[in-house]
Amino acid sequence: MALKSNISYNERKDKVTGFVTDGQSTKPEYAGHAQVFMIREAGFIVVATVCDQGANNRNAIKLLLQETRGAYLRTGREPKQNVFVINEQEIVHIYDPPHLLKCVRNNLITKNLAYIMDNHAKTAKWQHLELLLKENPGYR
Repeated sequence: MALKSNISYNERKDKVTGFVTDGQSTKPEYAGHAQVFMIREAGFIVVATVCDQGANNRNAIKLLLQETRGAYLRTGREPKQNVFVINEQEIVHIYDPPHLLKCVRNNLITKNLAYIMDNHAKTAKWQHLELLLKENPGYR
């Protein structure tokens, strides 16, 4: 969630707020964004997260996965793919399906997709989808 950068003094807590913090330590940088974690406090159990493929989101998920993998390996456990752990709760991350479809569409418009099927090299092209819609107008 975007924030307007602002520094303020909380008299009751005798604390200056508005700097970047992870809850444990504070950096000498003005906070411009917040991550909201009120769901757990309301009694929900978080089992999955969903976001688009923005650079900040990808980096955050990558860091969470790396930290969890390291913790698993240090304790002799087999790391699970695409699972990170927060407060002993395993959480699966999912990239937002509509954004993934949009990304595939945008890439197919400008590039071809090479893949292997039944041990044969194949190519998927945007033109294939255009042809499919032309020959099957009911798909619209």
